[in-house]
Amino acid sequence: MNEVELNYIPKAFRVTDNDEIFSFIEENAFGQLVSTVEGRISSTHIPFLLSDDKQKIFGHFAKQNPK
Repeated sequence: MNEVELNYIPKAFRVTDNDEIFSFIEENAFGQLVSTVEGRISSTHIPFLLSDDKQKIFGHFAKQNPK
């Protein structure tokens, strides 16, 4: 099965080792939610957790957040 490349990642920055990727996620459990609010781009830092089976990423942000 061929994987679809969604974003171009230069070879020097490409990480293909799943253990390295999972370790990075667990050590840096945050990300950015990018959205538009009233026509303006907005970015909000939110916590992310990797599931025990490493098949899902969970995030959370407050309901009061306009995103």
